[in-house]
Amino acid sequence: MNPQNLKMTETDIQKSFDRLYEWAALNQIYIETIQKDSEEDLKRREKNMANARTNETSKLGNDYRVLVMNFKSKNKIALETFKQEHPNIIETDEALKIIINYELQLPMRITQAYVGLSEFVETTTDPFQIDFNRSAKIVLTGIENSFFAWEKILQNIPGTKMECMQLLILLDRIYKRILADFPHADAIALSTLNLPGKSESVSYNSF
Repeated sequence: MNPQNLKMTETDIQKSFDRLYEWAALNQIYIETIQKDSEEDLKRREKNMANARTNETSKLGNDYRVLVMNFKSKNKIALETFKQEHPNIIETDEALKIIINYELQLPMRITQAYVGLSEFVETTTDPFQIDFNRSAKIVLTGIENSFFAWEKILQNIPGTKMECMQLLILLDRIYKRILADFPHADAIALSTLNLPGKSESVSYNSF
């Protein structure tokens, strides 16, 4: 299987989210929801604008980075063992490369997006050309790619299941906030990024 030939689609990522929600429901794990324009949502956004550089979503991004670092350290032997025992299966190695690529990018891009939004003055500029929307789009794309990558690690190294699920839940929280706070971002067209391999349509509970 050549990971360079695999592409992500909107349907794929929705299936991944659906698998996460199904697993959470069966295991009674809370999944956060955001009701856009509700009183709670408006308060959240107002707070983020007042503290753009230390906003709530950036803090979640930093939490994600720390968890990824801990995951790599804790599971270094398991990852190396899998690589040695399955030299022809490159998906896990490719997945880890994608995770590492976005590990640093996500917190930085999230902060860029919120700082840009807080400093934005309403103009007639095409919203798709505004830098903070493009930063937000990179975050969304990074989360989608990272989601697939974590699923691939989960499939190949099931002993990391609970850690992977914790990371997927955190990515889901960040994703929902970016969609709510940057409504134009998702429609921006960026070159489709290569993935480590689509996750098969299986339940997380099978691992």
